[in-house]
Amino acid sequence: ACHLAALNLKKKYPHLKWVAMFQDPYLDNPLRRPSFLWDKLAHHREKAIFEHADRLVANTSASFDRWEARYPQHAGKISVAWTGYDPAETVGPLSLDRGSKPVLTHIGSIYGGRRVGMLLRSVLRLRDQRRLKPFDIRFVGPSELVPEDHSLMVQLEGEGWVRRQERVSRREALDVAGSSDYLLLVDTNLQNTSLQVPSKLFDYIRIGRPVLCYTQRDSMSERILARSGVRYECIYSDSSPEESDEALLRFLDLSTEPVQPTDWFLSTFECERQIQPIVSY
Repeated sequence: ACHLAALNLKKKYPHLKWVAMFQDPYLDNPLRRPSFLWDKLAHHREKAIFEHADRLVANTSASFDRWEARYPQHAGKISVAWTGYDPAETVGPLSLDRGSKPVLTHIGSIYGGRRVGMLLRSVLRLRDQRRLKPFDIRFVGPSELVPEDHSLMVQLEGEGWVRRQERVSRREALDVAGSSDYLLLVDTNLQNTSLQVPSKLFDYIRIGRPVLCYTQRDSMSERILARSGVRYECIYSDSSPEESDEALLRFLDLSTEPVQPTDWFLSTFECERQIQPIVSY
């Protein structure tokens, strides 16, 4: 809606500069249900936005590449500004919450068809095989789970493997993550798109403890993790049950000693460095 309002203003006042920043794709939004009418309307609207905006800003390089291929005539006014991190906000590791079991934490909402079933099924299989030492899986934030995943979570919650906590403040969520042994990133959904990156990834990397990432092969999340400096394990949406189980066991053997993000990560994803050249053009 904000882009359509800006489009109308730009047509009425063409001398005004318009920077159109997309925090999610418009035409390629994975949360949109496929529809012939919607697709036709979206194509028309996106084309108008790209024609009239003075600058267009994607929040991942994957979206940038898709835009550049779709609108080569506008390639010169397209930029990337990742969601990134605010250098003024204190985010880092805290003392571990040393209870009787290590803790794997997911902070933030689970929505848009994101799936946690692969993790929960691995826990059940490995538990039954007696190959898994007990640990806590903590979800902080509301969950809109598909029915199958919801049933698995309720079962494991009843058995003491899962703990759920409703929405808390961002500061509280970061403190929970900072005091956890391991961090969980769920980057798969029903549409299996790899255009976006969950913004919590940038918080996780600054905390510096191991990240377990459920994603697609060669996704944006995996590419960032590979160069971030943190210890991590990726489990892919097409991994077999055996591959998923072995990857989870490898992950739980990783050291929980926090590491510093690489200079590449700090320089690439600092919001101020990304936004300044866009707003001062």
